[in-house]
Amino acid sequence: SAVELDRQWAQVTAAGRLVADGRAGATGRVLRSLLADGRPVALRLAALRTLAAAEGMGAWNAVAAMLRDANPQMRLTAAATVGDFKDPAVAARVGGLMSSLQADVQAAVINVLASHPTPEVRALLESATASVDESVRLSSVKALGTAGDVSNVATMLRLAATRDDLGDAARASLARLPGEAVSEKLAALLAGADEGMRIILLTALGER
Repeated sequence: SAVELDRQWAQVTAAGRLVADGRAGATGRVLRSLLADGRPVALRLAALRTLAAAEGMGAWNAVAAMLRDANPQMRLTAAATVGDFKDPAVAARVGGLMSSLQADVQAAVINVLASHPTPEVRALLESATASVDESVRLSSVKALGTAGDVSNVATMLRLAATRDDLGDAARASLARLPGEAVSEKLAALLAGADEGMRIILLTALGER
């Protein structure tokens, strides 16, 4: 009923206020009850994000379940919620789920995590460059352009040697990989490179 729906929205709003005031307390139980199938998607989304804010990694199992939800909007919003976790362990948790997620959800998670570059995130992105899904490979290569570092140069160069969309993305990412160590690495590789690789290296160096 409309009255019951209004009550549920009021619960989410009240929980959000408690979280903002640092008094999350037992809000998790109420919020979890609002995640059930059959409830309006917008309500479930709001409850999920409030739960993540309230409990941090304690809400991970709920987010992981939503990453595999039957509703596409729920899955993609859960992917956005991954960015709300500040614990570096979230990258490893996501990595353990990747093969069970829809390709669009994997790509969404990759794009979110690229804004939080850590060694754990870089390892996840590196692994995703070998995905069986082309869109996931492409997303990970593009993400490494901002979240990667010198440890990702070898993979980027290997992919950059291909003449396809992935190769184009890898060459663009080489030019954007942050850090002076990347430029030094590219320059050091010039001496032993064949003609094709020298062009890739010199182009990346010129665009950095």
